[in-house]
Amino acid sequence: MAALLLTATWERGMTTITQWNFSTASTAINNSPAATTGIGTAISLGMTNGYTYSTTPTATVGSTTYDDLIISATTGANANEVDWRIRGGATGGTTGNGWNLAAPQYTQGAEFDVSTVGYTGITVTANWYSTAKGVRDLQEQYTTDGTTWTNIGTLQVANPNGYVALSIDLTGISAANNDANFGIRLVSAYDPTYTASQTYTSATLTSGNPVVYNNNSGNWRFGNITFTGTSTACYVAGTRILTEAGQVAVEDLAIGDRIVTLSGALRPIAWIGHRRIANPEAGQRPVRIAADTMAPGWPERDLFLSPDHAVFVEGVLVPIHALQDGNRIAPVDVAEVVYFHIMLATHDVIFAEGLPAETLLDNDLGRFDNAEPGEADTMTPCAPIVAQGARLEAIRRHLADHVVATV
Repeated sequence: MAALLLTATWERGMTTITQWNFSTASTAINNSPAATTGIGTAISLGMTNGYTYSTTPTATVGSTTYDDLIISATTGANANEVDWRIRGGATGGTTGNGWNLAAPQYTQGAEFDVSTVGYTGITVTANWYSTAKGVRDLQEQYTTDGTTWTNIGTLQVANPNGYVALSIDLTGISAANNDANFGIRLVSAYDPTYTASQTYTSATLTSGNPVVYNNNSGNWRFGNITFTGTSTACYVAGTRILTEAGQVAVEDLAIGDRIVTLSGALRPIAWIGHRRIANPEAGQRPVRIAADTMAPGWPERDLFLSPDHAVFVEGVLVPIHALQDGNRIAPVDVAEVVYFHIMLATHDVIFAEGLPAETLLDNDLGRFDNAEPGEADTMTPCAPIVAQGARLEAIRRHLADHVVATV
């Protein structure tokens, strides 16, 4: 497979912020399952999930059977996927196996709350399965304040023969970026107060009103709920940058200081961004590149970069997370990290602890603490960016050979 060479419109590779993958669940879940990757809160809405399904075994993960996990399909693309099953209170009741048709619209389903601080370009994907007696129509919603919920797009209609792949694209909604109160709801669109004068956006509805297959039974199931975003490429505070005056810590640089670039030219700094992150999550933690990992003096001493920061190696730029080996290039746990980045008039390669690495490329500066309106710009990468494929694998092999040769 050819290497992926990315062009001027390229944004950083998507990073998983938080995920619920129930195939790896290690404890029984009820109405608030823990995330399996990252940090987040999930909860069923208008559902009791207190019902014990003792007569019908659900999914077996390892050697334990869980009440609220189930394998929905044994064939097809989602074969043997383990899903979170949610069930509502039966009609007129608060416990049982059905949906409560007296419940107000958008109050039954599931909610997933995830902080997007440090990330932009948010997307959410999930697999949704409705049983033959479940509510047919699902509305996707999002919040940026934890209180007000906004509908996204048209209704999703259940597939009577299997799963529906949900994909919620929030890349055009700036309020979803860097938001500590971000959340998604996947809720029933059934409206008990429906009248003939109301209209719904889904063209597939024949009666106009979202309906249920059966009024007091059935359930919904969700699998592989994944929040992704792009994170900032930056240098960790303390990183020394080569300037015309010698090595200078990145936090001590100033606009107008002249930086030594890969070509040997001296270029003035146009802007410096900084961001402080407390308790960084997996996609925000710095990656350590041990001294001499890539070549003698590359870097001169341990270098710490954000996961998406690209280094210049073998004529191309490679995001450092793509070169991780779990040893000499690996993320580190920190209680807090302060990131800095340097913007020149155009994208370029400079020297950080002696290692060639990129200047700021992203055209979204809003993720920095000191960004101001109007500071964004669009730049063209100064070299091909390799994020996957044969070229990347060759670079990884060469680096591994170098490490072996120097041990």
